[in-house]
This record gives sequence, structure tokens and C-alpha cells, in this order.
Amino acid sequence: MRAPFRVRVFDKSRNFKFQLSDPETCSVTLRHLGKSTGSLVVPLNHYRAPALMTPGTRVTIDYLVRPLGQYSDEGSWLRVFTGPLWTRQGQGGLRDGVLTLQLEDDIRVLDGVLAWPDPTQPVNSQGVVSRNKSGPAETVIKDFFRENAVTRLGLPITVATDLGRGQDVSASLRFDALVDALNPLAEVGGLGMTLRQGADGTLVFDVYETTDRSAHPLSEASGTLIDWAFTSTGPTATRAIVGGGGEGILRGFTRTIATARENEWGIKEEVFVDASGATTPEDLAQAAAEALTATQAGAGFAITASENDIVRYGKNLFVGDTVSIQITPTFTVTDYLRACTLSWTDNEGLRVLPEIGSQTASEEPNAALARVISKMYAGLRKLRSNK
Repeated sequence: MRAPFRVRVFDKSRNFKFQLSDPETCSVTLRHLGKSTGSLVVPLNHYRAPALMTPGTRVTIDYLVRPLGQYSDEGSWLRVFTGPLWTRQGQGGLRDGVLTLQLEDDIRVLDGVLAWPDPTQPVNSQGVVSRNKSGPAETVIKDFFRENAVTRLGLPITVATDLGRGQDVSASLRFDALVDALNPLAEVGGLGMTLRQGADGTLVFDVYETTDRSAHPLSEASGTLIDWAFTSTGPTATRAIVGGGGEGILRGFTRTIATARENEWGIKEEVFVDASGATTPEDLAQAAAEALTATQAGAGFAITASENDIVRYGKNLFVGDTVSIQITPTFTVTDYLRACTLSWTDNEGLRVLPEIGSQTASEEPNAALARVISKMYAGLRKLRSNK
């Protein structure tokens, strides 16, 4: 069976150059509300190596999704990754050495774009404190992205048609990095985000809805679960104290309690959330919800799955979906698929490695806590810089 990947190489202007048909290894790790990454390994003396070393070189990776019940080389191609070759590493001698290419997904753009209070004005003429928006999550996310990445910075990106998907959200932004601002909005709204190069070379920013697929658990009995490892940690807070606008004794505060969490764990622990830019009670409630989501009990599963007649990535399984893992006949865990690695080597063939939950199975509790802290970093940075 041939490799289930199609790798095409482009220059920095997204002009097609060639198809890389024979990498020794091809691997992509797809992430929900995170930056997907990938790697390619080719011989160091590969005749395409000089082109692959050119700065700005990009790739698109398509994954062959075979129909359920079939294992032939027939199927449809699903675009799972587009982005630049970001790191290059060579190892070994010229005759037997290898060139490893590390890839970063185009969604990395969110890391380097700020949400200005007034994106229509020069930076020294910002006449408002913040940019405030509310409405369906898709609408709010695409408005912030369009105003700052496309209109203000002029990045050559098309924003897909707004379909008004997702729960209603609100946001008040002031020079926040889009990655810090939009990921929580998407999570609350039940959406994910993509920035992909299309067949015509156009970069398109869009969102996708997640799906609950927990009715059909992955299990050893069904042949979809080969191996697994897990870790879990308790919650780091059960109550969110949110500080709204105002100064001193005039500042408003709210308290939100995760009662079910307190009853389950027998604890009462508080976390403070600075929401000084909030303008409505809904803004305060959303800030509390985000904080309690970030501090909930963490659980992670790293599993080795087998594609069979029941489960196949790209057919009935996608990152962001809610899935169930049946460890024993009486022990089933349900959470969302936050990442999935698709890899191919000549020796091992195809491997599908989903990651379930809010942390990886190898994380120690301190590492899991660090992830929570980093998620709240944007608010802390704003408080320290007093923007």
C-alpha cells in the first residue's frame, strides 16, 4: 500500500514547484485550537534538497481518506496541512545522511497579529480604549481577524463567508495577540479555526464546528484501540472572582461557583480574573466561564488507534470532536480530540495517534498547571503593562 500522503511544494508566493513523492517519513500533528506541525525526512543527497533549503518554501499535505470498509489505494484527498518549512536539520554523511524538515501550520499568523483598539487609525491616534464586539462566535472571530490581519496589515488572506455559527460571545480587545484573543472565543463558541492554502493558491481563513461522536467509543473490542496511556490532575480552582470596570471601591465584582466541581472534589478554591475592559454582565460571565474552563480537572490520553471499518480519520473522526475511549467494559472516558498525529514510514506504514483531553498523557501535574498558567498569560501581561 502506498503512502497515504500527497506532498506538494510551493515557493513563498505560493507558486507550485513540484510534488515530493518519496519522503522517507511524513508526519503531521493536527491540533484543535492550536498550531499544527509536521515533519518530512528525505535523504541528504535527494535531488530536491537544494529547493527544499530555499527560504520561504511552503508545502501542502493532503491525506488519503479511504471509504469505510476499504483498504485499497482508492479514496478522496483531504487537505490537512499547509504552511512553511520552518526548520531544517541535516545529520550524517552525504551518502547516508538525512535532511529533516519541520513544518508550521499557516494558522501561526495568529501569533503575530495584534487586535488594535481602532484598526482604522494610526497607532498614535487610537481614540478609543478597546475594540468591543459581541454576537455569534464565528462573526466576532472573523471580524477581528479581517480588521487586523487583512484590512490593516494587508495580508493576502481571504476570509470565508460568515455563516453565523457558534454560541454568542463578546470580547473587548486592546493590542491583544489574536492567538490569545480568538482561541478562547472559539472554545466558548464550540468552534475551531483553520488557515489553509486552497487549490488555487489562495489562503483562506475559516472556522469549523465540532461534532459529538462519543456514541461509538474507541475500544480494544472494536479493534480501534491498540494501546493507551493516561494522566489526570485535579482542578486548580472552583470559584472565579471577576473584577470588572471602575476604580477602587467603585469597581464591580462578580463571583461564579462551579458547584458540581466543589461537590465532586470536596474543595473550595478561588481564582481572580481581571476583566477591567468588560462592558456588560455578559462579558463578566464569559470571563468567569473561561477561567473555570481553564482551571477544571485535567485528563489526557495518548492512544494508538487503528483505522478500520468503524473509525477513519477524515471520514468520521476530526480534531475537536468529542470522543469516548472504553478502557475496560466498565470504564469509559469522554473528552474532546485535541490533537491527532498521522504518520507514515516505509517500515511502520500508517500510524494514527489521537490525543484526548486537556493535557498529554506524559505530563506531570506541574506541567499541566504550567499549561493552565500559560493560557491565562494574556490577561496577566495586560495587567502588568497597563495597556
